[in-house]
Amino acid sequence: MVRKVGKVVIKINVPDGMEEFVRREVENFVKTLIEKEDLEELIKGFRSLKGILKTKKSAKELKVDLYEELPSLY
Repeated sequence: MVRKVGKVVIKINVPDGMEEFVRREVENFVKTLIEKEDLEELIKGFRSLKGILKTKKSAKELKVDLYEELPSLY
């Protein structure tokens, strides 16, 4: 099944230095769900992505925390 594809530009505020990481993660999230052709899951996933992350940690500390959590996600 061939689907028409559109383009969406999303502007969000992220901690300095995390722009590229966030862009890659969002693109990978969408690509994975589209490859599975699970549109319902894609919609549910995006509905759960709301709000902002309030933290007193620096971008570097957030990256360290993320990389420490990654092995448990796979």
